[in-house]
Amino acid sequence: MERLISAENAKMLKEDLERELVNEVEVEVFSSGESEYAQFTLQFLSELCELSPKIRFKKKEPEKGKTDPLLRIGHNLGYHLIYNGTPAGHEANTLIETVKMASRKDSGLSRMDAKALSFLDKTVQIQVFVTPDCPHCPTSAILANRVAIANPDWITAEIIESQENPELSEKFHVSSVPQQVLNGDPETVTIGGQQDSPFVRQVIKAGSSDPEAALEKYQEIRAEGTRLVDQPREPVILTEENFANALARYPQLVVDFWAVWCGPCRVLGPIVEDLAKEYEGRVVFGKLNVDENPAIATEYRVDTIPTLVYFKDGKRVSSTIGVKQKPQMAEELQKHYSI
Repeated sequence: MERLISAENAKMLKEDLERELVNEVEVEVFSSGESEYAQFTLQFLSELCELSPKIRFKKKEPEKGKTDPLLRIGHNLGYHLIYNGTPAGHEANTLIETVKMASRKDSGLSRMDAKALSFLDKTVQIQVFVTPDCPHCPTSAILANRVAIANPDWITAEIIESQENPELSEKFHVSSVPQQVLNGDPETVTIGGQQDSPFVRQVIKAGSSDPEAALEKYQEIRAEGTRLVDQPREPVILTEENFANALARYPQLVVDFWAVWCGPCRVLGPIVEDLAKEYEGRVVFGKLNVDENPAIATEYRVDTIPTLVYFKDGKRVSSTIGVKQKPQMAEELQKHYSI
């Protein structure tokens, strides 16, 4: 039987999984194993499990009236992450990224958004309609899963392959993907990719018995999270609203331009956090999400991430692209700053 994951891709993926996976993740597959879709899914998961002992899957009989195949990811870790259909095409990457996030027990959301989601008091079901050939769908699907990972007690994420679920697609009038809906309410439908914070606000509204008070609390958390403090011990959160103030306030500032979906950014993140502690009182480090703050990324011509931009007295003096280790970054700091 021809393998679905080529030898070259398998080698790279194995190395990636060795770096990223922390806890064992179980993928339950509800399927008869008879259809072409089911056979593809079972073979793909079998090959994926061969690449890491921290991924395992169980085949179970399909539930009556449910799609075959249907996958449940990370239930052994307390998560409610469902893939309703075949993880083919671009959605194969969605499955892999979701397994990695669940294994790390890390949603990748900002501290502010993750904290705000912890105050929900009602259950939220996020449904995202996708197709395998849609290049924009993985970003939306992964965002839904990140939100569900941030608060597994109250949030379920279900990724729905719209072509394999015509009744559901018809029910929500799906004509373009990705399409999101919360708690089955047509009034909550959004079409196209969503940014982190606006989508988190929608989830907070759907998952709160007092939406107005919850959104007010969210704004307070956002304001506190982006507040610029003297001599921070951890990277400050930078946005289009506070960026100019940060340049004026911190004479020696290193900005990490990143995005949640960027694997190398996750590698660089802990290094930046360590350096923020080591250089407390001398150099300030900041993090700017390019997806949420595209105007700043455009202004400084950041086309590739991660990019580190070094500012002195409000002016850009240097930049580096890609993952840099602590000795390399220390050399750059010594070159440009008084430390």
